[in-house]
Amino acid sequence: MRYSFENYELNTIRHEFRAFGVLRVLEPQVFDLLLHFVRSRGRLVSRDELIAVIWKGRIVSDSTIDARLHATRKAVDDSGRSQRLIKTVPRRGYRFVADVEAVEDVGLVASSSGTFHDPLATHKPALVVLPIANLSGDRQQQYFADGITDDIITALSRFRSLFVSARGSSFTYTDKVIEPVQVGRELGVRYLLQGSVRRSDRRVRISLHLIDTERDTCIWAEQFDRDERSLLELQDDIVRSVVGIIEAEISSAERHRARWLPKNSFDAWDQSQLGFWHFWRMSRADFRIGLEHFEGAIENDPGFGFAHVGLAMQLLSAVNSGWVDDNASTLERARRAAETAISLDHNDGLAHTVLGRISTMGLQLKAAIADLALALELNPNLVYAYFGMGLALFWDGRGREAIGHFEEAMRRSPRDPLFWAFELHVGFCHYSLQEHEQAKVWFEKAQNHMKTNSWPSLGLAMVEAKLGHKAAAVIAVKQARQLQPNLCLSHVAPMLRRPKGLNSVELLRRSGLPD
Repeated sequence: MRYSFENYELNTIRHEFRAFGVLRVLEPQVFDLLLHFVRSRGRLVSRDELIAVIWKGRIVSDSTIDARLHATRKAVDDSGRSQRLIKTVPRRGYRFVADVEAVEDVGLVASSSGTFHDPLATHKPALVVLPIANLSGDRQQQYFADGITDDIITALSRFRSLFVSARGSSFTYTDKVIEPVQVGRELGVRYLLQGSVRRSDRRVRISLHLIDTERDTCIWAEQFDRDERSLLELQDDIVRSVVGIIEAEISSAERHRARWLPKNSFDAWDQSQLGFWHFWRMSRADFRIGLEHFEGAIENDPGFGFAHVGLAMQLLSAVNSGWVDDNASTLERARRAAETAISLDHNDGLAHTVLGRISTMGLQLKAAIADLALALELNPNLVYAYFGMGLALFWDGRGREAIGHFEEAMRRSPRDPLFWAFELHVGFCHYSLQEHEQAKVWFEKAQNHMKTNSWPSLGLAMVEAKLGHKAAAVIAVKQARQLQPNLCLSHVAPMLRRPKGLNSVELLRRSGLPD
């Protein structure tokens, strides 16, 4: 169903809210609150009713309700002072006063259960987070389990590559024995996250399972143990620990799924996933194939921002890896792709991240840091935004500050395909700070985790030469050239101009890297 009022539109199937035709991201509770007001237009809605519908009868403070009301009014450019759309009736409740047009969304199809879902939602993977089960044996602890569920839904909703079912759909399965395949059909979702939480002896254990509902298989499971402390602090810690992993596991599953689809069934999403599958292989040959897939996705659907983001990332990676002859024109093409993605969705944190990376490469560091800060504001769980911010700070000569961002990326995504790059740049930070023994440790870690990229070996060559280990430096350069036979100083020199303390072109030349 689509609800339109003034210059705003709520789409309950896609769980989207648009203002003046532009997508605005709302937290799930704010979306649900606005939807309840719209559906109850013209009548009085009490605070007790809001607690029953939005918070399922849980005890919540007045300040929490007021904060959600403020966010809801802000979403429709209203305020407590003007009360243009949401009127306050003193001591009684609230009334939504706009004229609303309700339209059944075109293109909706019915599932086998009779539930309607939007086929466009399958353009990207759909996920439902079922209520976390409380195994503590104390019903009063249910608010803690529900709070974790709410926070995971909110955090995952910030990833533009995912379609996350609304809280209202999720909580209809509370205390029910569920069959993942059936839930997948009823909600039109490909993935289902379920789990449990147990608190005892001042310890908290949360267990999570990510299930592919089409194949009825568990693709990821993890158990997290934490010492009990402030509940809000504990919830934040758990959510930070799991959200990046969940998004990465779904992305990995989607890339592998796309490889086995018939070619004549590819849509823009599938082609983009194939592009990312080749992207993560990090080789010159895969760069060319990945580029073709991203270009094909854009030709298939020019309005699909994720494909433009992928194209920008592929081009940026090619410049970083020395796979193109004209860095300047390649970077400019990458910038245009990232800017196109942002024009299609201003709230795409990944697109802002890539644009920040491109600005970093162009030494437009103030612009880069601004874009990366916006990316983290849009999605505080976006690992690559932490990585990008670390790079921008590092190139700005703020190595000590940059290390913290690289470490945060490693903490949030311990199995990330770019984990080696996080380690590599911690090494570069230590090198630029003249902490050469520490730099060597991190370069060796990166080399152990990445066998197809020359940069870990080059970093090791730099630090070995700096430490006076000439033979070891020569060996490291040879290892780098085995991975990339045409590697020369002209490829790497632009990357070593900043920050102060990093320039080691002469050391690499003495260690055998040709001009």
